[in-house]
Amino acid sequence: MDSILVAFPTNADSPGKSILFGGILSVILGLICSWLNILLYQMHEPFFDSMAYHEKMFRTMVQAKELGWWAALSETFTGDHTSFMPVMIAALLGQIMNPSRLIGVWIQVAEVAIYLWTLDAYCRRVWRFDLNQRCLVLASFSSLACVFFTNGGLSDFRMDFSLALLYGAAGLRCLIARHSTHLIDFVWLGIVIGLACLFRATAPIYLLVALAPMAVTDLWGSGFVKRSRRHGWLVAISTTALLAGWFYVLNFDYLYYYYVVWNTDANAKLSLLESLIHLKMVNKQLGIGFVLWLLGGFLITRFYRTGDTIAAPAPDVPRGQWIRLCWLAVVPLIILIGRRMGLNPFVSMPTAILLQAIVGVWLGKGILNGRMVQTRMLWAMLLIAIIVSIGRGYKKHAFPHEGLMPEHQRIVRLMIDDAQAQGLSYARFASIAMIDFETASLHSVILFDQSQGELRGKDWYVDNVRLSPANVFNLPAVDNWQSIESTDAKRIERLVARAAKEIEYLIVPTAESARQISEQTREVVVNRFAPEILAKLKQQNDQQWTPIATGLAGKDGRTYELWRRK
Repeated sequence: MDSILVAFPTNADSPGKSILFGGILSVILGLICSWLNILLYQMHEPFFDSMAYHEKMFRTMVQAKELGWWAALSETFTGDHTSFMPVMIAALLGQIMNPSRLIGVWIQVAEVAIYLWTLDAYCRRVWRFDLNQRCLVLASFSSLACVFFTNGGLSDFRMDFSLALLYGAAGLRCLIARHSTHLIDFVWLGIVIGLACLFRATAPIYLLVALAPMAVTDLWGSGFVKRSRRHGWLVAISTTALLAGWFYVLNFDYLYYYYVVWNTDANAKLSLLESLIHLKMVNKQLGIGFVLWLLGGFLITRFYRTGDTIAAPAPDVPRGQWIRLCWLAVVPLIILIGRRMGLNPFVSMPTAILLQAIVGVWLGKGILNGRMVQTRMLWAMLLIAIIVSIGRGYKKHAFPHEGLMPEHQRIVRLMIDDAQAQGLSYARFASIAMIDFETASLHSVILFDQSQGELRGKDWYVDNVRLSPANVFNLPAVDNWQSIESTDAKRIERLVARAAKEIEYLIVPTAESARQISEQTREVVVNRFAPEILAKLKQQNDQQWTPIATGLAGKDGRTYELWRRK
């Protein structure tokens, strides 16, 4: 083994209390972030990625209630998915509860609990921390700013946060397993890797690069420890393949299309200088609260001295343990910067999660052989850091900048009232631009934010009107756009012709807003052509469309109109 752990008379081998602490901390964070979620969606419209996951869970839960959990669960094995576990959980929950955005929060709370449980085991078994040190390390997770992000945090629901938590847990599980001769630790490693893969299909890329060097070094050499590790890696790989391998076999074509062909971030090909902005993203994910905890902890553990001691020798853990921890933390950045991927502000969160573990262990080790007064001061400093992080998160949730939920609600109500006046029980709607009032965001509001909604068969009705999204203009990627026709002019003509046949209600920007959209959001391909699409629609306006509402306010001064097809 890397080292012989020093046995000393502490409660380091009693995990029950710290596991309970981690569980209670997870629940408290879940309650806080559920409250933040409710605050956010009083004013803010749904976010792009999270609304897609929420809608998929909604459909699965409705199907489970209508046809039974097995019928809904069977669909998860055959449909095109980039994430399996949330859909499976929705199928199991569909018969006992109604769809809600809060379900996504509590799925992530379970992942937080898995990460904290693993972090506790790592601190206890590798570093031999006592109960006080372990609880301090676990609590420091609450000082991370990304936990309280409005978009991508615990109160939201997107698989980037799930990947960050389970990547962190898998990395720590690997270090625990390599510090052990028990095969069960490699079984747990395989289970956590499998869960990471089923929550986020890109997990194997991160984990293969991160864990391969350690696995390869364990395949060579002799002796009991090397043989034990070789057997362990075979067990971990077999467990992962059994748990998640089928998902990649059944969905390979779709996953390849989604992540290699379609994905705008994967195909961004930024310059190296632009790619370095991912470092800035990590700094935001850590946040000022965590930095306060880091600086305050450093000053307390290094420069404050008192005679009030804790009688416990520090274990002699080798320097290689620090190198491996740092390697696990930087791998996501190496991949993102090396591949010059798009500046999605959440994909580097695995680095932030592992940095939290590194700082927590470093400060915990600093006081292991230190003073009780130091420990109390560290707890006080950490409490301040947590309050700062929660406070900043509350400010962003409760006072969202230019939140558009009221306008979303207004547009939905306008369509429902007009459909009732026209005697329509079924109406399709769309937006020509993917920015302020997206087709998907309006549909999310219909599903989750209309108290009058009811299930009829497989369909969802509000006040006896079924509003259904028509994804005519949902074309964010180059591949989407180029698959329509041979030239841009023909593509626009085809889209406008489809709209005249398939859509009852259309949300369109004014001419000036369309110009602004085309200039400022060119990363979404359809938005580049907003002025041309609008001009083509206006050519047939008198024959095909009737404006029923104007002056709908978007962000940055943009305005929109609601049209009905004649």
